[in-house]
Amino acid sequence: MDPNFATSALYALDNLEVMRGMDSETVHLIYADPPFNSKRLYQGMAGTKAAGHKFRDTWSWNDAKEEWLDQFANDWPVIADLLKVARAHSDGMAGYLAFMAVRVIEMQRILRKDGSLYLHCDPTASNYLRMLLDIVFGAANFRNEMVWYYENASRGQKQWAKSHDIMLYYGKVQSEVLFNRDAVLVPYKSGMTAWRYKKAGKEPPAGKTPDDVIVLPSLNTMDKERTGWSTQKPLALLERIIKASSNPGDIVFDPFCGCGTALVAAEQLGRRWVGADDDANAVEVIKERIANLTGTIADSPQLQHRVSVIGQPPTRTVTPDETAYRDPTGYIVPARPSDKMTNAAIRELLLLWQTEPDGCITCIGCAERLKPRHFHCDHIDPKAQGGSNRIDNRIMLCGACNGQKSNTKALAALWKENGVRGAERKRMQGLLAEVRSKARRLVQQLDTGAAMQQAF
Repeated sequence: MDPNFATSALYALDNLEVMRGMDSETVHLIYADPPFNSKRLYQGMAGTKAAGHKFRDTWSWNDAKEEWLDQFANDWPVIADLLKVARAHSDGMAGYLAFMAVRVIEMQRILRKDGSLYLHCDPTASNYLRMLLDIVFGAANFRNEMVWYYENASRGQKQWAKSHDIMLYYGKVQSEVLFNRDAVLVPYKSGMTAWRYKKAGKEPPAGKTPDDVIVLPSLNTMDKERTGWSTQKPLALLERIIKASSNPGDIVFDPFCGCGTALVAAEQLGRRWVGADDDANAVEVIKERIANLTGTIADSPQLQHRVSVIGQPPTRTVTPDETAYRDPTGYIVPARPSDKMTNAAIRELLLLWQTEPDGCITCIGCAERLKPRHFHCDHIDPKAQGGSNRIDNRIMLCGACNGQKSNTKALAALWKENGVRGAERKRMQGLLAEVRSKARRLVQQLDTGAAMQQAF
């Protein structure tokens, strides 16, 4: 099935808008080279098309939008907990991680089941990003921590010289992930392997699987590849990734495309490509690089046919089983009035319904009685299994059960893990039925227009 977005295309937009508009499971490979939280100012080189590029890679908690935090609290509570841990490091780290989290969630959604993500970072935040990816992709879908070792690192004066970046490599579904080993084989360093095979009368293997340490110099200021972009990566690095994790004709997406090295590599290797960057200088640099590949002038009609510069996000297709979806700005587009209830209103009503006369709540997941401050809003039927965001599919669970249930388990599985059985289980089922009955009555009222406006 064709994707709902153009290929050979640059979206001159915030990548979150672009990804939220892309249909699910349409991309084969994502290479993401985001900000690193390096606390540095990056500028393009004077005299190049990148000269106007300027970006300060410094973050604060104010960069974490309320909409994102609301999404984490209701749909990804473990991410909300991770942000609390990150704030122990610094508010800047937590703000940066919130920025990355909403984007990683969309990356996981748009990847095909056989797709891969390579997230480029450095030791500044790689430990936090690894935890984030484990949450969103699942720890079982981690494949490698790739190391790009650039031999031409500067000398260290008071500590070891910093000479490597990290690429966190994840698959969408571990058992289905594409890996073209034969496309990236490297020669054996020793002749012993070939000698042993020949001695046994066998044909020596074509090469060995490359290590997850890629030894490759970074680009110096005089390198022919240089575009003037401050964070440009070598073409050879991206060629190896694209050869290993995609086939000709597959779609490669770079959500932080900058000067477009991943897009150039994809074009050379016969892949379809999509890039997103809201820096106008990036568009000009990439158009020039693709023009150099195709032998056309950057602003020629022939190149315009090959490179589409798009200023509007794609429109996501709503499948029949979806009651609502997020529009490109990130807000819920409701299918019914009951979908308009804010998460804050849902939480307030559930706390009201579940709090007992003594001020405690019985957790329906483990039967423990705790104060309301220990509770989080959870989906009864997991969203991953088609559960809706409406109040009749929500329940307040204690923090432990909320994290244990995640966004994939049903309550029955949670009861089994927590040893809730017999009379206790029947009591939990009764409490659940009581809350859900109130929620369904409210949903019916909202959808028939009988409820008061303050419920929204």
